[in-house]
Amino acid sequence: MLRWHPVTPFHLDVAEFEQTLTLADAATRRHDQHALQAALEQADSLYRGELLPGCYDEWVLPERERLRQRHLQALEQLLRLFEVQGDTVTAIRYAQRLIGLDPLSEDLYRRLMRLFALNNDRASALHVYHTCVTTLQREMGVDPDPATREAYERLMQQEMPTIQAIVHQPLPAATPTLIGRKREWEQLQDAWHRATGGGSHFVLVTGEAGVGKSRLAEELLLWASQQGVDHPESIR
Repeated sequence: MLRWHPVTPFHLDVAEFEQTLTLADAATRRHDQHALQAALEQADSLYRGELLPGCYDEWVLPERERLRQRHLQALEQLLRLFEVQGDTVTAIRYAQRLIGLDPLSEDLYRRLMRLFALNNDRASALHVYHTCVTTLQREMGVDPDPATREAYERLMQQEMPTIQAIVHQPLPAATPTLIGRKREWEQLQDAWHRATGGGSHFVLVTGEAGVGKSRLAEELLLWASQQGVDHPESIR
């Protein structure tokens, strides 16, 4: 058997990680939110990756997973703490980290969508939904749960701020974040400019499922709301 010599100075990050989580548990029992947050943040900083990632002996696998789960629980507690405190910016950061570690958790996607919405960043919230859809389709070949779809629908129904239109003032150029849709975006903008010039215009967005039709329409909806449209939902 191998063990650490008790009188030899050493630094063992696994032991410190677990000791810090023990302090976090004690702070939870005392309802000491400040000490709890400090202990969890310290534990997070100590966890720099999986235990002995190059080792595949049977003994290490359950221990590696146990430590990974404890780290996920610490991140979840931090996310919940900042949600309760109303610190959406920090909560968003922890939600994004958790999704990076567990990219198939729809609950995390819904929470991140809600946090972006609370932070008045509707576009990012919609982007999270599309990332969820793409990930689930690619990894598991399934669609999102009804609860995730309902969260998306609520975002789409939210009123968007409008800016009073200035007559005969040229519209500002859009800066779309779409990748690989430059030609389609320019066609939609062209149709928009012709319609605002006094004539009616109709655009039909077609294509196979999953190619990004909804995302393209949503980007146009968001952009239109910034051009002084009183009822942007009419362009759907």
